[in-house]
Amino acid sequence: MRKIQATGFEHVHAEDRPTLFVSHGRGNSGQPEVHLHFFDSALEQEVQGWFPVSELLAAIKEGGE
Repeated sequence: MRKIQATGFEHVHAEDRPTLFVSHGRGNSGQPEVHLHFFDSALEQEVQGWFPVSELLAAIKEGGE
């Protein structure tokens, strides 16, 4: 699992920053998927789910152009 903290929160204690936890596997479809778990302790919000690797890579590539 990889832990990725949001940028722009350097003034906030590390444990209180919005954080994305990323792991991988076969998920719900049997295809390569990534499990994303987003947690924001300040808002006490939590969202998680399985997402297709191909869609995430396409979004990353599109954002870098």
